[in-house]
Amino acid sequence: MQADHIFLNLSTLHLLLLAKHLPNNIFYNFFIVIINTKIQNIEMNFKPEATLKTNLCKIEEVIILTVEGRLDTANTNEFNALIQPLLNVQNPNIIINCEGLLYISSSGLRSLITLQKSVKQHNGQLVLEAMRAEIRKIFDMTGCSGLFIIR
Repeated sequence: MQADHIFLNLSTLHLLLLAKHLPNNIFYNFFIVIINTKIQNIEMNFKPEATLKTNLCKIEEVIILTVEGRLDTANTNEFNALIQPLLNVQNPNIIINCEGLLYISSSGLRSLITLQKSVKQHNGQLVLEAMRAEIRKIFDMTGCSGLFIIR
């Protein structure tokens, strides 16, 4: 929420408290309607940022998975469903394009570790490409950097 909206809402609330003490309740009722309208508008315009976009394609013998947005608890199940078929591929060569990855939680890391474990068991290779510095820092801090090929 932007600061000007907060200021406007606080100013409206302040006026409401003043109007409540006025002899005529019309002002009070008017401000109640305004506040309710503002709250409804805020709720209608709220869009959670826990979005994840993925694209999976195969070029020759290379599987390319592009991940954009947040790989967190809110969408890990969706991501796990996407990678499920990859867990049984023999000799997989997988590249995950992390250029658009904005955030990864422990559940997202667990999904990637599960994929990496399966890829190794099936004599393949998993490479994480174009990782942002802040995402790399999460991998470094959790000790996951050593589990993956990161380019």
